[in-house]
Amino acid sequence: KKKKQYFHAANGEVFSADLVRKPIMLQFFPGCSIIHRVLGSKLPRKDLTIGFDIFTKKKGLRILPGGLAYKQYFSA
Repeated sequence: KKKKQYFHAANGEVFSADLVRKPIMLQFFPGCSIIHRVLGSKLPRKDLTIGFDIFTKKKGLRILPGGLAYKQYFSA
């Protein structure tokens, strides 16, 4: 039997996550991607909150007052 953890989303919906860590690739800019392991869940195409631990994994990725920057790329 798989173990499940139940969470409440910001909009009040309840969803479950299997307690299995899955690697996902987060791509911020071309050539700037990070592989991170997350709890598995059935939430395709949903928003993801990213902490400072993720941003500090990629050398050259900068958090600026106006947005993110990586080499010649900028996102506001």
